[in-house]
Amino acid sequence: MKVTFERRADVTDDEGNPGGAWQALPGLCAISAGFRPQFASETLEAGRQESHTKGVLVLRSFEASRGIVGSDRVVFSVGDYAGMTADILSIRRMPDRTIEIALQIGGSDN
Repeated sequence: MKVTFERRADVTDDEGNPGGAWQALPGLCAISAGFRPQFASETLEAGRQESHTKGVLVLRSFEASRGIVGSDRVVFSVGDYAGMTADILSIRRMPDRTIEIALQIGGSDN
């Protein structure tokens, strides 16, 4: 599976509201990773059904990957989830030189 990490450009509008387009992070485009889906769930939000999948993305630790932060997002490039985006819920740097990233696919406005 291949994924790309993106970060929202640090831009504010005329009224001071944060925003900006998502941009791929250098060194973190189409990198290999493993994804373990944990479960799918459905919740009721604002009177409508909302569906999302959570899971853990595992990738090797290297200089660029150590710069990933919780406000970044993941775009699946290849595999069953190709074209889907995921929010980062948490990041764990493991002693075996891997990084485990808890994700939520769907159910957000990214």
